[in-house]
Amino acid sequence: MPALENPKEEKLAQVYVSHPEKRFNKTQSYLEVNPTTGYDSARSKAPIVFAKDSVKHRVIELIEQDESLNENGQKKCLKELIETAKDGVKLGVIQTLWKAQGILADGSNQSASNNLAQVVFNDVTVTVNT
Repeated sequence: MPALENPKEEKLAQVYVSHPEKRFNKTQSYLEVNPTTGYDSARSKAPIVFAKDSVKHRVIELIEQDESLNENGQKKCLKELIETAKDGVKLGVIQTLWKAQGILADGSNQSASNNLAQVVFNDVTVTVNT
């Protein structure tokens, strides 16, 4: 997918995925791209922009291009998170990405052979197969 036609939406997707301080924070990403907007306004407008299909698809594409979050990076990160269980933000991002890709197993009744891991996060069971 090429860059989004709307340059502000493209910048928003880029900031959301790659900004060192505002990464994976919709409100802060919105404020970075729209610095004259107030916090409360950004907090209400950001979810509307991120709900657009084009923005969602672009964010997923950018996440997939990020080596730390591609499939191998996700598995490595998930292994580390299982061991440390401290970084809920990254786990949440991987959860969202996998749900969008149809990889995520909702509920605890999912079974898979050769499981790498099964993790419950925010009432969602993530099953990762090797």
